[in-house]
Amino acid sequence: MDVPSEIIAFGISHHVAPVEIRERVAITDNELPEVLRRLAEEPGIHEAVILSTCNRTEIYAFASEVHRQRQQLLAFLTTFRPDVADANENVFYFYEGREAVTHLFKVAAGMDSMIIGEAQILGQVKDAFYQAQEVGTAGTVLNKLFLFAIAAGKRVRAETALGRGAISVASAAVELTQKIFRDLTRRKALIIGAGETGMLVARHLQEKNVGEIYVTNRTAERAEKLAQQLRLRVLPWESFYDRLAEMDIVIGATRAPHYILTVEEHGERISHHGSDPRLLIDIAVPRDFEEGLKKMPNVILQDIDDLQGIVATNLERRRQEIPAASRIVDEEVEKFQQWRQSLQVKPTIIALQKRLQALREAELEKFKHRVSDAEYAHLERITQNLINKILHLPLVKLREYSNNGGGLNLTRIDVIKEIFGLEDTRNEE
Repeated sequence: MDVPSEIIAFGISHHVAPVEIRERVAITDNELPEVLRRLAEEPGIHEAVILSTCNRTEIYAFASEVHRQRQQLLAFLTTFRPDVADANENVFYFYEGREAVTHLFKVAAGMDSMIIGEAQILGQVKDAFYQAQEVGTAGTVLNKLFLFAIAAGKRVRAETALGRGAISVASAAVELTQKIFRDLTRRKALIIGAGETGMLVARHLQEKNVGEIYVTNRTAERAEKLAQQLRLRVLPWESFYDRLAEMDIVIGATRAPHYILTVEEHGERISHHGSDPRLLIDIAVPRDFEEGLKKMPNVILQDIDDLQGIVATNLERRRQEIPAASRIVDEEVEKFQQWRQSLQVKPTIIALQKRLQALREAELEKFKHRVSDAEYAHLERITQNLINKILHLPLVKLREYSNNGGGLNLTRIDVIKEIFGLEDTRNEE
């Protein structure tokens, strides 16, 4: 009996669950191989991939008995995470068929992320896929599904602006430096503050190939630790003021309760008389730089409100790209659905041909010893021609269904299989 199998997605994300529940469900890299192996042993699960990040944990599977899988997968998760048992079932979502495919493609494209268009998720989707391949739980269907999903993600990033523009204060600060200075490789930057924000800024500056990056901090050990971690240069807190005149970019990221740079004490060092401006970026709260510094000659001062304005503008631009990204996702989903359909069509065609040929041969057998050899040969030709004519339109239609795609055409294939009494054709060659 043909037991239909379908792609399903089951999981939890930032859309439906708070972090205290998401962290209970999350599966670490060390656990993943064993979890995948055990998942593949569950009844009705033929193939499986698990995507687990800080914002989502999702199981993608090619499975039969789909109506049972939501409860089965929830029960499976609780074997690894018993404290999930008391979570509200509504925080878990379940998709099947085209809906599951579309969901994965949107995830890969960054359309389902907490921050729209974030870049990391595509790499995380790739890693989840490669890990399942290594373990051996991704077979023909999920291999193709994830290759299409990755292609969709790449197309969205290449053909739309969904992933462009800074979407954090730290990245907005560095984006601003690019607008002011065309060639950052010749520039010197000083980060005042070695906390988490300072670290993020340093990473972004390195990604943009800033020539020299310095860090200073009131606690010298923290500056040394960050410098060692990211290969930065350290300026002692007591003397960094003397080096301000060298810096093209100065970024304030401390937690100091008072100004670090003021007009009265540091204005002369801050003012710049060359052809290029000196860029001061203040991302501290309370502020590190006195507002009056922006009145100094050839100085540009931007504070956290200015940067948040850049972030808000970029996020709005990304939202405006969603319709274009959705069109690309729809196109890639349709391509995948056509591929899925072709898997059903080929064995169905072979099974239909075998079915009618078997009927023809059974009928011919009744006459084999009742007519002459010449008459039998004539009957063979007539019946073969008749079979060819009967098969012609069904085969044409089946190939059309394969080329055109769509859920309705999958239903039509199933109807043809039912009408002609075809058994499970998935393993036919």
